[in-house]
Amino acid sequence: MSLVEEADQGDTDPAAPSGVGTWLYCYTDDHWESCSQLSAGDGTDPAILLVHGQPGSGRLWGALPAHLARLGKVYSYDRPGWGAHRTSPGDLRYNARWLCAIADALGGRVVVVGYSYGAAVALEAIAIGCSAIQGLVLVAPAANELAVGPLDRAFEPAWISNSTARAAAWGASGRLPGRLERALLSAHSLAVESGSLRGDLNGLRNSAAASVPVAIVAGLADRTVPPSSVSLLASALGAEEVRWSSTSGHLLPLRRPRLVAESTAWVLRSVRG
Repeated sequence: MSLVEEADQGDTDPAAPSGVGTWLYCYTDDHWESCSQLSAGDGTDPAILLVHGQPGSGRLWGALPAHLARLGKVYSYDRPGWGAHRTSPGDLRYNARWLCAIADALGGRVVVVGYSYGAAVALEAIAIGCSAIQGLVLVAPAANELAVGPLDRAFEPAWISNSTARAAAWGASGRLPGRLERALLSAHSLAVESGSLRGDLNGLRNSAAASVPVAIVAGLADRTVPPSSVSLLASALGAEEVRWSSTSGHLLPLRRPRLVAESTAWVLRSVRG
């Protein structure tokens, strides 16, 4: 099966994958490689799919992929508007639809490791009926209004996303170096996602995820997603596996990869039965 679209074409319909993508990655021989095409598996063993936060990239996971590779096949991707994925950014529902399309292309049976905003994307994907997601590992999850910070509120006026959209379009005109073009698109992605974040999280039906095994990993020193937000989410989900790092902040995938891998192993055991 061909994976989602040619990154430069800006195809915004994830329900109809076609072409070759340069923004989906396979972890092979201790490094990330672009997966230009993907054959759907037989669905007997779940793949592990990483979903980054904001700002972010599908390649920036530190030592975590090496730990996860001992458990199964590991994949990651740049969400729309980030990294090499030049498709226009969108809100939480839009990101969830992309995640569903990718999960289906990976054989229809995945365990998602969602970090920060990526955790909310995973929860929304299940809420809209993504049956391919068989289990969740939510790392420093930004998944309710307690996780909405001052920067997110600052992006809520529509004129900000409109301005960054014009800047991103100008950058894509070919007049600027590639690095600056990507920076403008990333700024627009941040404005779009953060601008709609409070409304998106207020409407998030995270209780739908109670139908799959869920593990949560969080830091007691996290100043981006406070422990009170994580505790509220864990209670809403009835999560059986909740691990806290007493000394870690928000960068758990980089600081405590072994802890995240241990929770992922727990979810995989639950999925496999």
